[in-house]
Amino acid sequence: MVLGGWIFKMLGFIFIIALLKGATFIAGPVLFFTLVASILGTLVIDSLIVLKSRITVGSN
Repeated sequence: MVLGGWIFKMLGFIFIIALLKGATFIAGPVLFFTLVASILGTLVIDSLIVLKSRITVGSN
C-alpha cells in the first residue's frame, strides 16, 4: 500500500510538471528550492514518526 501511494504521487508529480513546463509564471530556481525544502521536511517528519512508533516484537 505504501509503495503504491509513492508511485501514484510520483506519477502525479511528473504529470503536473509536464503540464506546467512552458508556464511563464513559474520561476525555476524558486520552484526547485521549494521542492527540495518540502521533500526534506517530509523526510524528517516521516523519519520521526517511524522512530517514535511502537513496533511489537514477538518471539516464538
